[in-house]
Amino acid sequence: MTPFRFAALAVALTLVLSACGKSEEPASAASTADPAAHALLAHVPADTPYLAANLEPVPEDVLEMFLERLQPALDQAQSELSAALKESPAGASDDADRSEGHARLSLAVLREFDGKLSRSGLESLGLDLRAQQLFYGMGAFPVFRMSLGDPGALRDT
Repeated sequence: MTPFRFAALAVALTLVLSACGKSEEPASAASTADPAAHALLAHVPADTPYLAANLEPVPEDVLEMFLERLQPALDQAQSELSAALKESPAGASDDADRSEGHARLSLAVLREFDGKLSRSGLESLGLDLRAQQLFYGMGAFPVFRMSLGDPGALRDT
């Protein structure tokens, strides 16, 4: 065996053997993640076609910057929401029959969000804007899950 091959073999064996040690460090960041994140991940099927997850709370300064940039879009959405509610018939939610159930549901959801397209408004609905969130696919359908700030407030709406 040539001296070069012997040296290369010695270096390779040293690297392999140094990788075979017991480490006291955690195996991965996922193993030390928040239990709420594990609870959200438990719903994701193993064969999901895609997964985007936010398992750590968003830093407050990042959230403030995001909301500041999003405010014009929220203001526009609020004006369109108000206009849509003005155009809807006054008794639409009471007079609609079973065939128009989706229209009643849509109108009820729009009424819940009216005037609440801001941080304080969304938090009053029980949503936590810093919460852990998952977006994944279940077959051909997208699924969005997030932890709630106040589940009771969401039930009360």
